[in-house]
Amino acid sequence: MVSVFGFNNLGGKAGYAVLRTIAALLFIWFILNPLFKWMIAKWVKRKKEQEQKGLTEILSLLPELKNYLQPAYEMAKQKHSGMVRYQVFVMNLITLALFKHDE
Repeated sequence: MVSVFGFNNLGGKAGYAVLRTIAALLFIWFILNPLFKWMIAKWVKRKKEQEQKGLTEILSLLPELKNYLQPAYEMAKQKHSGMVRYQVFVMNLITLALFKHDE
């Protein structure tokens, strides 16, 4: 690419533009890229520590939620079909999970 501009006697301006572009790409690749990766990793670590307690609580509730899958689907299947059935299923599942009753 540089040789094409050199043949046209535009090597001064074109060479400067190419070098400036290469310098900008090297700056992005070797300076900004590692900096952003480091910042994102630090943010993810901080968020992970903050959210760990909530995540543990949610994971502990999953086995209990498994008990509500079949009844929620059966209730949705009785009156609905198609995609509406799945929407009603999700609403029933949430309702059963929120208003659980001891049997």
